[in-house]
Amino acid sequence: MLVSLILWMDWNSSFTLLFLITTLWLGMVGGYDDYLKLKFKNSKGLSAKKKFLFQNLCALVVALYLFFLKSLMYSVRDLGCIRRLLKWCRIQVES
Repeated sequence: MLVSLILWMDWNSSFTLLFLITTLWLGMVGGYDDYLKLKFKNSKGLSAKKKFLFQNLCALVVALYLFFLKSLMYSVRDLGCIRRLLKWCRIQVES
C-alpha cells in the first residue's frame, strides 16, 4: 500500500500526507505489538488497553486535523452537490 501511495498519489494534497501518517502510525503500533510477541515468545504482546489507547490517539489527531484545518473546512455554499440537495429539500441556502 505504501508503494502505491508513493508512486501514484498527489503529494501536494493534505489528505495524502494524512493517509501516510495514519498508515505509518497504525503500522508501528501493530509492529510493536508483534515485536513484543516475538521477544517474549508468547501471544500477549501489547495489552488491549494500550492498543486501544494508541489507536484512539491516532483517530483523535486525525479528527482534530480535519476539523480545524482551515483549508479543508468548506462552507455549504462551496459544495455544489450538498447545495443542490438542500434546495431539493427546500432548505434555504445563502449564495
